[in-house]
Amino acid sequence: ALKTVRVSLSSCTNHFTGSNHFGGRPVPRRIYKRAMCAVEMASIEGLLDGLNPPQQEAVSHTDGPLLVLAGPGSGKTRVITRRAAFLARTVTSPRHVLAITFTNKAAKEMQQRIAELDVGGGMTVCTFHSLGVRLLRHYWQEARIPKNFTIFDQDDRRKLLKKAVEKCDLPDSNWSPARVEPVISRAKNAMQTAEMFAAAEVD
Repeated sequence: ALKTVRVSLSSCTNHFTGSNHFGGRPVPRRIYKRAMCAVEMASIEGLLDGLNPPQQEAVSHTDGPLLVLAGPGSGKTRVITRRAAFLARTVTSPRHVLAITFTNKAAKEMQQRIAELDVGGGMTVCTFHSLGVRLLRHYWQEARIPKNFTIFDQDDRRKLLKKAVEKCDLPDSNWSPARVEPVISRAKNAMQTAEMFAAAEVD
């Protein structure tokens, strides 16, 4: 008959490191699996520690999309990072999780917080712009752009617009870069190609 081995969760965390041995002695497979399951459950439950009920609900939601509306200082970053970790531990692998934000500062903070949660590597945590660049670098042929393309900043963009206006012999008073930029932006948002834009009437 197998003897029952009682081990605290803290001991499991310290001593179970992937092999079915505890303190140098073999542990029956059934007990080992139960102990590892308990450790995993404790790790998952730890992701909910310190959260209020609505935050816990947001973190543990795994059935379809979820929209969270929250004001400043309400713990949005904590909820997002815990949710990413929760998904990586319960329904998928870290490499299938994308956590995205607007600024580099916020992305760096999210990366640090997720790393502290120790859910494994491979998760993509970045800004919208860096993700767009990454996709364009990978799918440059499908996007029909040069492989080693350059991204213009605002100054470069306005210099190019000024040259284009001069080349088209248009009056600067009506076609300043500041006025041309929003026109091009609207055309891009409407998914217009250069040919479609040229064929349309423009005041």
